[in-house]
Amino acid sequence: MSLIVSSIRLLRLLPALSSTWVLMFALDEHLIFGTWMHPSLRERANANLPAWWTKGGLRWRWVLIIGYPLNYALGILNLLINRDELQATGSTSWYTIGLLFSIAHMAYLTTALKWIGNIENGFPKGNVTYSMGSWLRMNWSRALLTDLPAWVCFVTAALKVL
Repeated sequence: MSLIVSSIRLLRLLPALSSTWVLMFALDEHLIFGTWMHPSLRERANANLPAWWTKGGLRWRWVLIIGYPLNYALGILNLLINRDELQATGSTSWYTIGLLFSIAHMAYLTTALKWIGNIENGFPKGNVTYSMGSWLRMNWSRALLTDLPAWVCFVTAALKVL
């Protein structure tokens, strides 16, 4: 197998891999951040969440800064390179829809930033877990409605073309 053919095969697989990374991050957020919502931790959560989220955001933001643009770039590259192969295997629509679902994640940006701002600013005062719970519900919905379908589409596209 030539280097070009191998490179194209790898390119076909990369959106499935990068969307797996993004989906797993969303699941990790839900599982780890959700721990703050346990009734036995609420009092401490209300006191510590603003500082924890602010400092933590600086550490995990790179996943978002790299992960989603990487999904977009890989989805677009797949649609542009060797298009005949995609059309012959019926993968074009799967890569396109996967890309659109991945982009749809950003439709939640304003809502997500609002809840994050509330958490970082300790709002509502004395009950910041309310904002955290709202963010967790939004994040879970976003993962199920955008990240999971994007992953399914990219995996299906790769399986069809490889």
